Amino acid sequence: MELPLVQLKKIRDFGDVFNDAFSFMRQEFKPLGKAVLKYSLPWLIVAAILGVFINIKQQQITNGLLAAGPSTNLSAVFGVYKYVFLAAIINLMGMSALQCIIISYLKLYAQKGQGNLESGEVWDEARQYLMPVILISILVFFVVFIGFMLCIIPGIFLGVSLFAILYAYIIEEKNFADAFSRSINLTGQKWWMTLGIILISMVLLYLLQIMFSIPAFILGFKTLFFNITQQSVMNFSTGFYIVNSLTTLASFLIFSLLLIIMAFHYYCLVATSLGSSSI
Repeated sequence: MELPLVQLKKIRDFGDVFNDAFSFMRQEFKPLGKAVLKYSLPWLIVAAILGVFINIKQQQITNGLLAAGPSTNLSAVFGVYKYVFLAAIINLMGMSALQCIIISYLKLYAQKGQGNLESGEVWDEARQYLMPVILISILVFFVVFIGFMLCIIPGIFLGVSLFAILYAYIIEEKNFADAFSRSINLTGQKWWMTLGIILISMVLLYLLQIMFSIPAFILGFKTLFFNITQQSVMNFSTGFYIVNSLTTLASFLIFSLLLIIMAFHYYCLVATSLGSSSI
């Protein structure tokens, strides 16, 4: 059965934001998923593989330090961190690509409607925002971080108020300063509703992450129990590190759900600012 077309710009109450977001996900699962898998997932897979390598290497170094003490070559300890830095950069690229793809998909969906989008077209739109989104994300992180350092409440206020900055930057094609003020102005209309949507979304995502973490938890507990009973050095299997990296990979993809939910709240705020129930 064909699902009804989901309208983006529309005034919604709290529950409608979630209902419409999940309806959109069901409707656009295949074309949107194809774009994400093709242009964002490869970055995250490379980062996951590096994560396995880093964890194994760190375990080997730790065991070497325990066995040899201060005589161990400490250059090996610091040498592994270049791979940590590389993995962090690749993760950042993958997450930024994910954000750009999803927001660009919504932008093109609003322009062209259902069934008219190709993954290559979405990427052509998304890739022009990749580096700016990285820079904006870093700047927003430091702004919110400073807010938390000053006194936790300003950090919470800024974190909530700036949720729409990337949507304004990509969808409305505003520069950073205008997108910054646009996000604050939009969120100011329904700040408490925005906070509630963020909190509920985070809880949902956390529960999904727990579900995906069960295999890694079981393998980790098995290793922990074995090493305690055998009184041996803690050695996790390669399988554990692989499953753990796959869990992290799944967590990144789950993040796309939050992006879509918050996109529908953004469109709700835009419709509210224009004073119309349907635009």
